[in-house]
Amino acid sequence: MKRFSAHIGVAILTFSIGTVIWLVSPLRHTAWAEPLVVTVTPHTLSTTADGEPQYFITVKNVSDRSVRGYSLGHSCACRGWDSNDQPYPRHVNFTNPVPDRQLLAPGESQTIPMTLDASVTPRVWVDLVHFEHGENWGPNRGHKEGYVRE
Repeated sequence: MKRFSAHIGVAILTFSIGTVIWLVSPLRHTAWAEPLVVTVTPHTLSTTADGEPQYFITVKNVSDRSVRGYSLGHSCACRGWDSNDQPYPRHVNFTNPVPDRQLLAPGESQTIPMTLDASVTPRVWVDLVHFEHGENWGPNRGHKEGYVRE
């Protein structure tokens, strides 16, 4: 019984130490948390000449660091290629706003118009983020690092 109590005590102590380390770790906020939040809102009064609906994409910096560039992925009924002529996954394409519109201070947001394919459910996500001091976040599946503001 004493051995069982010792094992329980060691387990509780190990869990407690791990929890404290996780709570104070600076990586907890940067490694897993998405630094930008994207919201898609239909612009009901606007369509392109082809009848494709326009959307407003709001990008908000929820991190504590300044963003100097970012790339977005979006759903489509298309097949896209990167700058090295490598195909993107089917029904996915990547883009980034014009360089003047990519700067975001902590807490700042911006809204950009975007035409999305009407034949698929509109979905937009963050693919790559460049921070002010040269750090990056994101899977960068669009291989847009050379096109994001430098």
